[in-house]
Amino acid sequence: MEPDISTMIIKLVEVQTGSESLRVGMGERAFQRSKDLRAIRKRWDESGPHAAAWTKELRDLSDAGQETVAKAVALVREVSALRVERNLKLVASASDLGQSLDQDPRTLLSEMIAAYRRELEVDLPPIEALMSELDRQVSDIEALADTRLSSEGRASKWFVRKSNLDSGL
Repeated sequence: MEPDISTMIIKLVEVQTGSESLRVGMGERAFQRSKDLRAIRKRWDESGPHAAAWTKELRDLSDAGQETVAKAVALVREVSALRVERNLKLVASASDLGQSLDQDPRTLLSEMIAAYRRELEVDLPPIEALMSELDRQVSDIEALADTRLSSEGRASKWFVRKSNLDSGL
């Protein structure tokens, strides 16, 4: 027995909104983490001078974080291009359905559900993995900066405030 159209529409909305929410959330995370990396470097530079080796280490880690952002952006662009192709196919299927009213719309709904499910289960997880890696990198850079500044006995107000926020103080 084939599923009824209302059940399929409900499933489509669930899968589509899940996909959209994940895409938007990752975009916001990437933007915020890139901003965090720039802010850490700026604060580090403003609280200097520091040992050259420490500054190099911080810059190298920060550059690696920016590379992760760039990889995520490249993957997002690839997924967006795939999405455009899928949407064109779905529009063509919808157009065919509109011209022949005796066709069953469940075929189109199944294609749409499959397209969004693929995005959720196949296309977006690699981007999510990069975002998790970026979160880790930013945390490591913040920890390094905190440690180095504390060892110099002159932690900047920003790093102290940030640490207090992280610890709930």
